[in-house]
Amino acid sequence: MDTEQIDTEQIDTELIDTDLIISKQSVDQLNSMRRIIPKKNPGLYMIRCKKNDKRYYGETKNVQGRLASHKSYLTRNIHPNALMQHDWNTYGQENFEFTTLFMGVEWVNYQSRIDKETLLIVQDGKLCYNYLLGNKKPGEKNPFYGKQHSEETKKRIGLAMKGIPNELLGRSIKLLGEVYTSIAEASRQTGMARKTIRKRLNDVNDPSCIEINNNK
Repeated sequence: MDTEQIDTEQIDTELIDTDLIISKQSVDQLNSMRRIIPKKNPGLYMIRCKKNDKRYYGETKNVQGRLASHKSYLTRNIHPNALMQHDWNTYGQENFEFTTLFMGVEWVNYQSRIDKETLLIVQDGKLCYNYLLGNKKPGEKNPFYGKQHSEETKKRIGLAMKGIPNELLGRSIKLLGEVYTSIAEASRQTGMARKTIRKRLNDVNDPSCIEINNNK
C-alpha cells in the first residue's frame, strides 16, 4: 500500500510539473508574439521624394501599419496617388523616404491629427502630393472629404496663408456658406469639380457661390 501511495504522489507531481512547463511555454510564446507584432500607435507621417522634395502627409491611428501599406501599394504599382506613383516608378524606391513625424498617445484624438495634417499640407503648398491628388478625387474618395477642422486650426491655417502670394492662393470664394482660399481648395474639400464651381461662380443667379475680394 505504501509503495502504491508513493507512485501516485510521484505521478501527481509529474503532472503538476508538466502543467507548469506548458503554462510557461504559453507565456513565453505570448511574450514573443507581443514583441513581433508592432504596436498600433496613432500619429502623422510623411513620404518624401528626395529627387524633387515633394511629399505626402498623412494621419492615422496606426503609423507603422499605414506606412507599410503605402510602400506595398507603391511597390505593386497600384497606389491611388497617381503622381506619387509616377515619381516612384521614375526615381525608384531608393529615392523615397518614409518618416514618422509625430507618434504617441497624445495623437489618439482624430481631430488633432486632422488639424495637424491640414496645417502641414497648407504650409508646404505646392510641394505636396496631397494637393494635386485631391483635385482628381470626387466625393468620399477625396482625401479631405468629410473632414472638419477646429477653429484654432482654421486660424493657424490663415496665418500660414499670409506668407503665400495671392497668385498662388487663387481666388477666395464662398461656396454653400463656407469660405475657401481658392477654387482648387473648394474642389478638394467638397469633391465638387472645378469646372462646376467656375460655372456657378459665373452664374449671377446663383448666390450660393461667389468670389471674395482677397484685398478686403
